[in-house]
Amino acid sequence: MDMLGLLLHPVRLRIVHAMSGERTRTTSDLCARLPDVPKTTVYRHVGLLAEAGVLEVESEQRVHGAVERRYRLRREQAVIDRDAAASMSPGRPPPRVHRRHGRAAGRIRRLPRQGARGPDR
Repeated sequence: MDMLGLLLHPVRLRIVHAMSGERTRTTSDLCARLPDVPKTTVYRHVGLLAEAGVLEVESEQRVHGAVERRYRLRREQAVIDRDAAASMSPGRPPPRVHRRHGRAAGRIRRLPRQGARGPDR
């Protein structure tokens, strides 16, 4: 999967936004922050982001017999290169981005200007 398709998926975009600002979170933490998204969906998309190197495992611990992983965002990997950006139409999101997630995309675009601050201020 190309980085453009990976990062512009509405659920993955929200996960990246929730992970911004040098935070570490477990998948359970993300599920609590995204209550409208089914847990299985959050787990699947965290796995895809980790597999692509956008998220990395910061630590692991055993919790009730299962391994709980704490992830962090690798900002240097969460980048859409110039060629991919140039392939998008100016002023319009790619067709894969649902309209209701436009606000989240706008927040992601503003993150570099806000520094390390993210959704939890």
